Amino acid sequence: MIEILGIASDIAGGKLGSAKGVALLYEYMREKNLAILHDKNYLSLDSSIIPPAQKDDYTKHIDVLYDFFKDKVAKRAEEIICENNFPFIISGDHSSALAVAQGIQNALPDERIGIIWIDAHADIHTPFSTFSGNLHGMPLAAIIGHKAPNKNTLTQSQEESWEKLMNISKDSIQPENIVYCGIRSLEKAEQDVIDSKNICVFSVESLQKGRADCIEKMKEVLTQSTKIYVSVDIDVLDCSEFQSTGCNESNGLYMQELIMLTKDIIESFSHKIIAFELSEFNPTLGNTKEQDKAAVCNFLHEVIESLTNNVVLQR
Repeated sequence: MIEILGIASDIAGGKLGSAKGVALLYEYMREKNLAILHDKNYLSLDSSIIPPAQKDDYTKHIDVLYDFFKDKVAKRAEEIICENNFPFIISGDHSSALAVAQGIQNALPDERIGIIWIDAHADIHTPFSTFSGNLHGMPLAAIIGHKAPNKNTLTQSQEESWEKLMNISKDSIQPENIVYCGIRSLEKAEQDVIDSKNICVFSVESLQKGRADCIEKMKEVLTQSTKIYVSVDIDVLDCSEFQSTGCNESNGLYMQELIMLTKDIIESFSHKIIAFELSEFNPTLGNTKEQDKAAVCNFLHEVIESLTNNVVLQR
């Protein structure tokens, strides 16, 4: 069965408010009875009681986040999978994906985990390369265990904290088992990692012009992956259509394109998908709040129906 895992944390992002998006969507799904919701699956980190980070800190809130990720997020993701249920994650900022992925790895140590990352951003900075210090730009680097030196000099404590964050699970997910969809805003340090690790990228243009061909290529790239985690950052959408997110970008997918892409992925990898995530919906931002809320809720309906028919009922 599908279990909703709500992760109401937004202190790793540049703007607060996405935790409120989790609360809103969690309650909506409860009202519509879309899936199983347990109080123990609503995990919250209250930003109001956490002191602000220093502007020049390259690992903002890392120790607080490590405890939250290790003791709550990764643990609960692991438990849901071990209970033979399907975790559908609604998260605030995207940093929590590093804990979800490592929780999946802990639950399935003998499986080769793949990731389909649908996002406007690569999220593969490290504390050594970041400009902002916000961990929502670093989850994939933590997931693959990347720590190469770059422009920033860290204290020993910061290096040790990053090391701990990368090792919530015993094993890292390999970069050859990662596929990007829709990324279009990234810095040189991120592009260098993508190039050096030979990570597969499908541009917005390629997805719009030849989605079926992209899906076939994904199958080739992820042949060795035995289980797949799909993570969607809502900022993959074009900013002209969707504004309720903290880092929206132009030249993105449109909602109907995202729905069709997601459904195609679910149908094509139905025997492998082990978890699904929607991240970074921030209902406090933008000038089209009600329109954006309706669009996200419709997306949830479409995806849960597809997951139910193609993944859950086929187990």
